Amino acid sequence: LSALGTMTQNTRTSRWGDLSEVDGPRGLLKHAHNAFSSVWHTAYGMALAALLNVIPLSMILVGFLNVDQCAVEPYLPWWLIWMGALLLVKYVIDTTLRIYKICCGKEATLSDTHQLGPLDWLFSGLVAIWFLLGSYWLYRTFGRAQFSMSEYSDYCDMLTYSSVFVIIVFIYIVLFLLSCCFFVCCGILCWKLKMDRDQYRLADVAAPTATSSA
Repeated sequence: LSALGTMTQNTRTSRWGDLSEVDGPRGLLKHAHNAFSSVWHTAYGMALAALLNVIPLSMILVGFLNVDQCAVEPYLPWWLIWMGALLLVKYVIDTTLRIYKICCGKEATLSDTHQLGPLDWLFSGLVAIWFLLGSYWLYRTFGRAQFSMSEYSDYCDMLTYSSVFVIIVFIYIVLFLLSCCFFVCCGILCWKLKMDRDQYRLADVAAPTATSSA
């Protein structure tokens, strides 16, 4: 408990690193990961993550209740079930490992930079693959599913179909916005590096002139 009581300390911007020291797109990604990790792995971040678990729990519940109610694409309810289960298992494993490291003194606080391990990559890969499969199944049925006559082969429960649609579209929107932010930041970073090179070049040219004048 005493270890958990220190989780919210040392979460200053110094732990994120200085943005002015970023020297390229790769450094920008590393800086973004450190910033996100230092916030997400605090006590407040973990409390927020625990609250957000209501989403995968709802996905599992909706999928189980309507597992046989989507004839147009029977995989959609199972997509909700397995995606929700993957997210929950990933959260439980990640949280357990973090608390274990804190209690064993392997990390000073939960806000320390979190290095991705094999389990993180494994579950992230599974989530990405399952997300792409869900996108394919949703795209294949888009525009031809109906939600009123359950006796027909093109029927799907509206809550199930809407849940899959909203989740997948939301993820695509988030990925699009993150990509836009990344490219804008890369553009600004490249412009800054170019300005710095120009200033150094002007300084090198001005130095011999000043020496000869003296």
